This record gives sequence, C-alpha cells and structure tokens, in this order.
Amino acid sequence: MNKTILGLALAIAMSAQAQETTTAAPAPAAAAEAVPEGTVETQTSTTTVADAAPAPAKKWSGMALVETIAGVGSLKKDGGESLMTQYGSIGGGYKITDTVTVGARYNFTNYLISDKEQLAIKKDNVVTGYKDQYVSDDPTLHVSAKTKARVLGSEPYTFSARYYVPVSEASQDNKRNGTFRTDNVLTWTLNPKVSIDAYLGVRLYLNQDDPTLGADSRLRSDLGPQVNYNFTDKLSVYYMPFLHTVSRGYQRGDWKADLTNKIYQDIGLNWTVGAITLNPYWETGADLNNGKGMGSDATSIYSLVVSGAF
Repeated sequence: MNKTILGLALAIAMSAQAQETTTAAPAPAAAAEAVPEGTVETQTSTTTVADAAPAPAKKWSGMALVETIAGVGSLKKDGGESLMTQYGSIGGGYKITDTVTVGARYNFTNYLISDKEQLAIKKDNVVTGYKDQYVSDDPTLHVSAKTKARVLGSEPYTFSARYYVPVSEASQDNKRNGTFRTDNVLTWTLNPKVSIDAYLGVRLYLNQDDPTLGADSRLRSDLGPQVNYNFTDKLSVYYMPFLHTVSRGYQRGDWKADLTNKIYQDIGLNWTVGAITLNPYWETGADLNNGKGMGSDATSIYSLVVSGAF
C-alpha cells in the first residue's frame, strides 16, 4: 500500500509540470496542450471604447508526464505488493514560428517494488543479476508542425516527430543508433459529443550489434481508430482497437510482421483539471498468430497517465 501511494504521489507531483504543445495527442494516452493567450477586450466607459493590444505570443513551454502500469494478473495475485512500472518524461519546447515547435525531453523508467527479487534477472532459473530500480532512458528531440491539410473533412493535421538519442546505458551497451518516431492523428468531429480519431504511429529502431537482432533494424507500426464521447470539454471517454506490428524483414522487401503481430483494445477516459490531465485506461491484447490472449489477466494491464503543461 505504501508503495502504491508513493507511486501516485510521484506521478501527481511531476505531472503538475505538464505536457508541452509539441506533442500531437497520440492515442490512447492523453496529451494536455497549453492554450495560447488571445486578445482581451478592455472595459468600456461612456466616453471611450478601446481594445487591448494582443498579448505577446508564448514562445517557451514545458511539460511533465508519468505513466504508471500494473499487470492485471499481478494485481490480483499480489495486490499492493505487485510490481509496477513507471515511464516518465520532463521537457520543454520553443515555438520558432507560428506553426513549428521544437523541443527536448529527459525520459526515465522507475520500478515500484516491494521486494528486490522482483528485479532479479534470471537465466535457466538462476539469478544472474538485478535490474536497476531507476533507469535513465534515451532523451528525445521533438518537432511538430501545424498544417492546413484536411482529409475528408477532418480537423487540420499536425505533424509530430521525435528522435531518441542513443546515449543511455542500454543503447551504448548494444551500440544502437537511436529511434525515429512519428505520431499521426486525424480527427473528425461528428457533433459536440462524438468525435473519431484515426491514429498511425511509426517507429524505426536503428540497431547495430544488438545481441538478439544483430545489425537489423526494426519497423514498428500501431494503427487504429479511436471513438470519443465528450461529456464536457474537460471530460471524455474513449474506445480504441489497434494493430501492433513489428517487422525485421521489411529491409529485404518482406513486409510481414515477423517479430510481433498483435491486436489491442484500450478503454479509458481523459479528465482535465486545470493544467493537469488524468488518463486512466485498461488495455488487453491478443497474438494474431494464434488468437490467444484477448481479455486474459496475463495480457491485460491497468495504466494511469498523469500529464500537464506550463
């Protein structure tokens, strides 16, 4: 119980810093976006009517995000003593034009444990070492660009991309060359209550001398729709099924999902309070090669994403 409280306290404390404007809202996790200040009208008198000058455009922005994940099976078995994993980001952005923003983030992984043995590394049931409880991951460089492009009446498209700089201990040990990632979202607003998103996320893992994959790179894609129901502009629920594939053979013209071929379903909500957005969701998946796993405790997780912008 103490571990769970500590995890949630850490998540909320860090998230008070908040999600930057450079992030397109990748499904399923929410991404809070700072709203630029607009023109404010002055009060009027019986003799004059004046408009205030527009507020200076905000160039700098900051963000913080923490996602806490626990396996459904682990929670049912171990309760408050189950292993939980946190993924976090802290960073900032700078708007170089009215439409283009660049930024950088520090990323980390933190394990919430009740026993050191939960971090044990085993080979043939023999403990060979222990994972670090806190790990600095590869930092990321970001760019986003707002466009006027629309597809079949969608909202304007915003391009979002990032590069994972391979400076972490794991990347150095495996001589990785980093990862390119893009998150692409198209939104159709059907009415004030209902909207539909189409999401495509692509990651290109550039590997070299990887102990398991050799010099091969990997291409990952996540593709699916998301249906949103908006109770208010601050509270919404969503459902998202999506395909998750990873290919190594694409480099030789073989576009099969030869490493991973799965389907997932997410059900969650987004609730914004001030500058903070809470995004709890449940996710379950199945292997498309054998059809097993969907809905089972072993392949399902509970997650809480806490993010914010300043």
